Amino acid sequence: MLKTTKSILEVEKDFYDVVAARVCGEILAWLRYRVKDHYCLVGVLDRELAAIANARLKDDKVAISLHTMTFKRGAGIGAIMYLAKMEHAFDFLGLEEWWATYESYTGIRYWGLGLAQHEKPYPEIQHELGGARVYFTTKEQWETFVKPRFGARMGERPVPEQMLRDSETIRVPEKIDL
Repeated sequence: MLKTTKSILEVEKDFYDVVAARVCGEILAWLRYRVKDHYCLVGVLDRELAAIANARLKDDKVAISLHTMTFKRGAGIGAIMYLAKMEHAFDFLGLEEWWATYESYTGIRYWGLGLAQHEKPYPEIQHELGGARVYFTTKEQWETFVKPRFGARMGERPVPEQMLRDSETIRVPEKIDL
C-alpha cells in the first residue's frame, strides 16, 4: 500500500499529491502504533490493489474519516470504499456519527453534497485534517438514507469465501489510472 501511494505523490490532479502524502503518513503511523484506533480497508479488483480507505475512532460514538484513495479512477471503487468505511463504523462498530472533511473537489461533490451531510459548527469544531469544516452523518441517516440509496452497490455480506481468498495475495498496480 505504501509503495503504491508513494508513486502518486507528484500527481497534481484533484489534490492527489496532498492526499497521497497524508495517506503515506497515516499508513506509517498505523504501522508504528502512532495513531489512535485506526482502521484501513483495502479495495481489490482482479487481485490488484485498487483503493485504500481509512478512518479512526474519535471515541466510542464517533468515527473520523481520514482518506479514500483510488488507483483506478472511473472503476467506481472509490465510492464503494468510502461507503464501506462508513458501513464498518455504523454496522460493525455500532457508532453513532461519521465525521468527514473533503480535500478534493470529487469528495465534496459526491459525498459532502451527495449525501446531504450536515455541518458541525465552525470554527468551534474542526476536522483534524488541517482544521477544515466537519461534515457528518448520523446512524439514523445511514439507515434511512445512505444505505437504502447505495446498499445495492456495496455487494453482499459476508463476502463470498472464494473472493476473500482471492484477495489475500494482491499485486501492486502496474499502471495507476488517475
